[in-house]
Amino acid sequence: MLAAIDLGSNSFRMHIGRHVGNTIEVVRSMREATRMAAGLDDSDMLSETVVRRGVDALYRMGDILQAYRPLAVRAVATNTFRIAKNAATFLPAAEKALGYPIEVISGDEEARLIYLGIAHQIPRAGENRLVIDIGGGSTEVIVGHGQDVERAESVGIGTVRLARQFFRGGKMDALAFDAAVQFARERFDEIYKQADKPQWNNVYGSSGTLRAIGEIIARNNLGDEGITPQSLEKLKHRFVDFGSIDKIALEKVRPERAESIVGGLAILMGVMQELGINKLRPVEGGLRLGVMWDLHLRGKP
Repeated sequence: MLAAIDLGSNSFRMHIGRHVGNTIEVVRSMREATRMAAGLDDSDMLSETVVRRGVDALYRMGDILQAYRPLAVRAVATNTFRIAKNAATFLPAAEKALGYPIEVISGDEEARLIYLGIAHQIPRAGENRLVIDIGGGSTEVIVGHGQDVERAESVGIGTVRLARQFFRGGKMDALAFDAAVQFARERFDEIYKQADKPQWNNVYGSSGTLRAIGEIIARNNLGDEGITPQSLEKLKHRFVDFGSIDKIALEKVRPERAESIVGGLAILMGVMQELGINKLRPVEGGLRLGVMWDLHLRGKP
């Protein structure tokens, strides 16, 4: 039995499962909406409230781990804990609550694990692929061929801070949205110069935010082709029409996730425009499955 715990910027997530044949079979999943990135102040310090919320969530996850007793466990913390100046004071209490060590991983390691999870979910040996993962604190952009990563970039732009920077007080209008998209474009414009821009056959989105945007587009009849520049533009206009994040009333937009969805939409529009992406396919997989595959491939039970 394997277990992967992902301490993300928006939520803490856990998978428990086993390797069966050519797949990882997940037998238990858990998500806790901790909103750690929202608890960072202007000095990049985590608030006492968000620290308590995170530790409480890890106690609950620890109880489940004790019930399943997996033989291999890896807990990883991502962007918020890379930048939080008091992360070192949070980690001892967090590890005690979970019952296992917690590793603050680099952006490069996060990108590698995300790609590993996607590559095993979509085992197409000869495919040149681009994988995008938009999180609460950072966005990973990975180019690979089959199972191999060829280039990975972790860009310090995430859904929570972008939304709070451009949609202050939750207010949305076309000018603010366009400014957010342009800001996102500028963060990605140095990833690939035109001369060395790699080619890919397909583009995949691995994060929960991207899957949610795909579901919102489908359920609200905003496009028949999935995530395209046209369907994203339609979704942007629908959001702007509501005028405020807390007034969004569309199918598959949960109030507690609306801010992240709006920020994620602006980032996604920016990266697709900047890299010339015409279509993106949301897929299951990503960081947690990547961690589990990594545990398996390293020879752990």
